[in-house]
Amino acid sequence: MLAPSQQQDIASVADTQRVRVLHRDYETRSRAILKSVGTHKYAADRSTQVLCCAFAVDDEPVQLWTPGDPIPAAFIEAVTSPTWVVCAHGAHFEDAIERHVLHPRFGWPAFPVDKQRCTQAMALAVGLPAQLSTAAIALELSNRKDVAGERLMHQTSKPRRPHKDEDPAASTGSKIRNGSIGYMPIVSKMSK
Repeated sequence: MLAPSQQQDIASVADTQRVRVLHRDYETRSRAILKSVGTHKYAADRSTQVLCCAFAVDDEPVQLWTPGDPIPAAFIEAVTSPTWVVCAHGAHFEDAIERHVLHPRFGWPAFPVDKQRCTQAMALAVGLPAQLSTAAIALELSNRKDVAGERLMHQTSKPRRPHKDEDPAASTGSKIRNGSIGYMPIVSKMSK
């Protein structure tokens, strides 16, 4: 239980500043297979790359960060301000990617556990499905996962199979073929 002075401190902060929420979702790719090795081994694998980060503050429009862009100001604000929390569906994945990939390679902030919120855990706590797409269906939400976008994301994030002329045991996935570096080629509407 909190002491009366701590309760007053919390109440005064709550009265003057509302909690801001930074929603984030990383799209990654790796030679490691996430379902086979688990979240932390996947994130710690040297081949794991972040393709992009979709993020939004509260109910504001979604923004996109890609490697080479500066760290978004919202991430700096979220890690330094006591009135911010960060949220993701399956937040353990975002946390592992931040700690193992983004922080060491890009100087990205790593958020303390007490600032993190996981919508997957929240869904499970009230008896909803863990998978985001099925939870959205169960809740009859108008915003749902984009099936075509999810399919494309899976194509770009999974390692490609070795070609006939490649030795699967010797392949490091680093050969460049058809615009790919050991992965399915990234295809966009503009390239068709």
